[in-house]
Amino acid sequence: MQIEVARLGGWNKLVRMLVAHDPGAAWPRGSVAHEPGRWGLTMLGEVSYRMNLPLVVR
Repeated sequence: MQIEVARLGGWNKLVRMLVAHDPGAAWPRGSVAHEPGRWGLTMLGEVSYRMNLPLVVR
């Protein structure tokens, strides 16, 4: 798959993203299209800083 940079608003930023090829196989697991707050935090491009996220083990 290829997405034009302009459609994403450019590079070098953090976004929330939901990826799914069918409703039962979404990433991150448990995400739904109408709740962007549950989407996965994703870095686009070359982000020049590090971000420490908590590790959650279920």
